[in-house]
Amino acid sequence: RIHQLLSSHGRSNWFRASEFRGRIDEVLLFRPFTVHEVDAAVVTFLQEHCTSVGQDKSMMQPRIQWTERFVQLFRAAYEQHSDEGLRRVYSKVSETVRENLMDA
Repeated sequence: RIHQLLSSHGRSNWFRASEFRGRIDEVLLFRPFTVHEVDAAVVTFLQEHCTSVGQDKSMMQPRIQWTERFVQLFRAAYEQHSDEGLRRVYSKVSETVRENLMDA
């Protein structure tokens, strides 16, 4: 439906990848995060989840703790997909905290 609407306004090639590529005029390259930066980010993500869980009045105020090994697991996830930045790590941390809270 959207494609038909755009076609009726003379934009039949709107969804073609070549048009998108033609509009990219600059590419920024980022250096990979260091081990210490990834570890610090993981700890920050975990602390954020602790804070949000602690503010949730429907929760029984669980105590969330983690070990260095836990942080290392998330570092390994980053190393496998470093091209995605920390986005995947944040998602994995969120998913893991939710799963562990549900199991508690």
